[in-house]
Amino acid sequence: MTTQAELLLIRERVTLGAWMRMCAQVGWLLGWGGLGVCALSVPMDSPVGLSGGTAMTLGGWFLISLARLRQGGLSPITLYALSSAVAALANAVGMASADGPNRYQYFIFANDRYLMFAAELMFAGAVLPVLGFTAIAEWKGARILLSGLPRVYGPLTPRRLMVWGTVLSAISILLRVFGRMPGLGTLTDFFLLLPVLVVFSLARMAGATNDARALRLALVIAGVETFRAVLFSYIRAEMILPMFAVVTGLLFGARNIRVLRRPVLYPLYGIAIAFVIYFGALGTVRTSLEGTDRFAALAVEQQRDASLIDGPNAQAERARSGSLLARLTNFNQLTRVRQLTDEQGFYEGATLEYLGYVFIPRLLWPEKPKIEKGAWFAFAIGQAYLSPEGRYNNSINMTVQGELYLNFGWFGVIIGCMLFGAIMGVFWIKTEFWDNVNNAMGTAFGFHQFWLGAFLGADLQLVVAMLALYLFCAAVGFAMTLMSRQR
Repeated sequence: MTTQAELLLIRERVTLGAWMRMCAQVGWLLGWGGLGVCALSVPMDSPVGLSGGTAMTLGGWFLISLARLRQGGLSPITLYALSSAVAALANAVGMASADGPNRYQYFIFANDRYLMFAAELMFAGAVLPVLGFTAIAEWKGARILLSGLPRVYGPLTPRRLMVWGTVLSAISILLRVFGRMPGLGTLTDFFLLLPVLVVFSLARMAGATNDARALRLALVIAGVETFRAVLFSYIRAEMILPMFAVVTGLLFGARNIRVLRRPVLYPLYGIAIAFVIYFGALGTVRTSLEGTDRFAALAVEQQRDASLIDGPNAQAERARSGSLLARLTNFNQLTRVRQLTDEQGFYEGATLEYLGYVFIPRLLWPEKPKIEKGAWFAFAIGQAYLSPEGRYNNSINMTVQGELYLNFGWFGVIIGCMLFGAIMGVFWIKTEFWDNVNNAMGTAFGFHQFWLGAFLGADLQLVVAMLALYLFCAAVGFAMTLMSRQR
């Protein structure tokens, strides 16, 4: 006879299957509807409509991928599609405010003449990488064709992951607070990200095996890293990253969206809401204060923002602190990319000169020039100045599609964005992410790709960073495999 527990499990699976089918159906409707809106917006010369249609199209793609969660359908390009949809929606809201009272929040340095161009470039830069990634990741012959490339595989037992993960996380956090890391480029960045990679790996293990100890340890490390970031980090994304790692780790481990309803995650959702509320205030206090002084300053700054009244300086003050939605827009820089090419012509690869030396490890060449294309772009469009010491005071991302257009025009955008997505697909295949939950290095590198996918790439340096990290993780994983065989 079928027990009550088995009946409940069967009912849950049937209900989940129905939800997933509905998710896929809504995704298809939203995706095709979005493409229709885009097709109508182009002849109407409506940047708001094209941006909204882009958001609908990519939102639909996200829902379709989410419906395939149990089959391992989620990938970095899924989060890329979601983040692109959010950015396109933010662009639509911002562009719609062009003639309204909230214009100052969104039009920071945009050129109104090129809003339609910005919407078109956003569509290309969001949709084409998805197509390029899917062409590689879904092609059955890709794994055979790429079999000669090293895979990212380094197994760890649950116990060893908890022990070594705790030790390495503690060292990384302590060095960031009390020490100073040598500037070794990608290697340093990977080491600083170790606590978050460990959190994701533990949470994924907990979701797959219901290991309560692994989940508790993931929450502890995430809490400590979040506390450190709030007190000392300049980058606001670092403050929410550990919680993002816990939630996505559980989701990918369980392969079931019901895991998001666990009460243990409710405090994390509260932290995310607080992050959104205090986003502007955090942007102000991070520049001048560190440590516990930030907490008192946050309350004061938030109260000051709420008490601003209309006046000669009110709009400038609000724009300086900024909202999260305004921060997610990219039409400001995309319009200025077009303005640069109109004034200077296409750069024909001039911004990519770093490819001639970027692969030389900083360990072998400590004086290797810093790659600061965001700072260069800010200076080129008049949004930064160069100090006597040779340092820029600001940095603005060009976006991947923006840098491609700046150098090669629309031909470069179409080919480059497809290739960009295909390269992401190659790296994803080599992680073997869904094949083995105990593949610690594949899990860590996979999460790094998810994190990059969740935020649009600043520029083409992203490809170089992914390649360097891929080679590093593959080498470490190979060493871990050899040691495991010896044991």
